Amino acid sequence: VEWQADRSSIAFDVDISAAYGRILPELGAAVRDAVAEHVARMTGLDVRSVDVTVTDVVRRGEPER
Repeated sequence: VEWQADRSSIAFDVDISAAYGRILPELGAAVRDAVAEHVARMTGLDVRSVDVTVTDVVRRGEPER
């Protein structure tokens, strides 16, 4: 996770691993929405953006790299 913040807002870049078979656009949207909601609630800052990048796809039982 990387972020950029100023006095009233924050932006995030998030890298994730996805389980094989997940629909990646739906997963990315769910992660983006969850991060934005939780950060806004915890900090009171306006979340400008959450950019999600899938960096790996993992099959069940396969160790993450």
